[in-house]
Amino acid sequence: MRQLLISNICSPMLGTGTGGGVPMRPRTLAERQAALDALRRELAARGLAGWEDGLYHYRPSSHMAERRARGGVLDDFTAAPLCVVLSSIFWREAWKYRARAYRYVNHDLGHAMMAVQYAAGAMGWPSLVRGIFPDAAWHSRLHLAADEQVMLLIELWPPAGPRAPQPPEWTPGEPNRLSAEVVEYPLIEQIHQATLASEASPAFSQARVERWPHGDYARLARQRRSALDFLPEGRVLPQPAFPAMLELLAAPLPTDWGERYVAPWIFVHRVEGVEPGLYRAEGTGLALVRRGDQRGAAAALSLGQELAGNSCFTVSFVADVGRACARFGPRGYRFVHHEAGALGQRLYLAAEAFGFRGTGIGAFYDDHVHQWLGLETAGPWQVVYHFAVGDPVPDPRLAG
Repeated sequence: MRQLLISNICSPMLGTGTGGGVPMRPRTLAERQAALDALRRELAARGLAGWEDGLYHYRPSSHMAERRARGGVLDDFTAAPLCVVLSSIFWREAWKYRARAYRYVNHDLGHAMMAVQYAAGAMGWPSLVRGIFPDAAWHSRLHLAADEQVMLLIELWPPAGPRAPQPPEWTPGEPNRLSAEVVEYPLIEQIHQATLASEASPAFSQARVERWPHGDYARLARQRRSALDFLPEGRVLPQPAFPAMLELLAAPLPTDWGERYVAPWIFVHRVEGVEPGLYRAEGTGLALVRRGDQRGAAAALSLGQELAGNSCFTVSFVADVGRACARFGPRGYRFVHHEAGALGQRLYLAAEAFGFRGTGIGAFYDDHVHQWLGLETAGPWQVVYHFAVGDPVPDPRLAG
């Protein structure tokens, strides 16, 4: 359990204090962005050696699991010995990003779900992400605070022994008050309410072991960090790395909504053997859309952020929102952002494995991106996320 938590939720950071470079406690993604952490993690365990059956809240700040209930909290939902419940408190992201924060929390959930699955896969555990469940029933079942919303459930299948059914017995207590005042964001509430489901649905995929294919996952998870920027005249991404990344972008995701809805469009700047230009990924291949230098366009479209042009390549993840929502209703809007975040997590790890670095970009001019890609502004295909990979500038926050 320790390996699962430390390898998927946090990564260590070195800080400089009076004693020089010393390891500090693990920090979450939000803390490294100087933001508040909107993501919450609950662990429902049963039949695991060394763990009493029950529901636990994970605290990254102290790397502790706090027991909230004894017994089989999720027995009537899943037979999985371990279930990771990912929830979010939207206002903790929205204070900084306003209404667009709903996209960001769903990106973060995608990153987290992929990290959980790879951490489980490193230990040989099958996993399956469930995004189709009755929201209100799960909120009540888990005794969550009013402003905390269940977003994803991840079933894990580690070795477990037999156990007798046991009704849940809750530990007395109240959630911490996280702010003296909570600002309402009506648009986020409106969007979230539209995505709620009232019933569960059969899974469209089966649990499987999701193994990281490039090096030691635990090591990469611990050292992975976001780049502050990239060297504009930095290294060229070598040819073995780029096909490996395309393969990861094309690989399926073990989720209960089953299909893939996100297509990568790639602004190639400095990749060995690939002419600079804008490409649409087709499986593990590329289709040229625009020939020529795309550095200025990538940066301008990404809200003027130069790192999108300084990278070796920048991906614009475009989702078939129309098809996702036709199948799952507004719930599909969540799924396409989860998928994009999960693909971003794969690129984070791949960049690290090949000696480069990545960074997610949630801010971009949506309509201008559509126009540059040749898509309808209000059509079924919508840009949902950008991600860049390149040769990183030195990070002054890190020691050594």
